[in-house]
Amino acid sequence: MILGSRFVKPLRKEAEDWKRNIQTLSEMVEELFKLQRSWMYLRVIFNAKDIAKVLAHETAEFGKVNKFFIGIMKKIEKNFVCMKFVTYPANHSVLA
Repeated sequence: MILGSRFVKPLRKEAEDWKRNIQTLSEMVEELFKLQRSWMYLRVIFNAKDIAKVLAHETAEFGKVNKFFIGIMKKIEKNFVCMKFVTYPANHSVLA
């Protein structure tokens, strides 16, 4: 590990920042996977017309979640450079 090297002293802050950003990226990707799994499961249920009639309120609530999820995915697609996405503080609270 770089932070354990005696030669890291002049670069310690930068190395620590990289470590923190990579850890944050890993956590965010994991949260996105969880969100995507849930979204895929629920999308099938709430896209069924008979379910939408019976569970109108829940279907409307899922519509909000669907819009939110698609918005996040579009942001990620536009900002394909993952470190830019990770270092933007507003994205941390969205996925927490």
